[in-house]
Amino acid sequence: MRKYSSQSFSLTDNMDISTSKIKDILDEFGVGVHSECGKLDIVLMHRPGKELLRLTKENHDHFLYDALPNIIQTQQSHDIFSQYLRDHGI
Repeated sequence: MRKYSSQSFSLTDNMDISTSKIKDILDEFGVGVHSECGKLDIVLMHRPGKELLRLTKENHDHFLYDALPNIIQTQQSHDIFSQYLRDHGI
């Protein structure tokens, strides 16, 4: 297993990273959810969209956001995670 620094790591910092490389990283970190209920079979997800445009500098803290999200980056992160789930039969 590869050693990683304790610094913050974001899968979207370098968006040209391949999906297979991302899967390798997630597997190495042991990312997953383990439950006494069994294997996850289905997930309902919503791709972030225009609703994020309602967030402003004045109201983002009211909606429990630390800062205004980058919509493109948020959608890319969602797409990567959604594909990961599909690739694993969910």
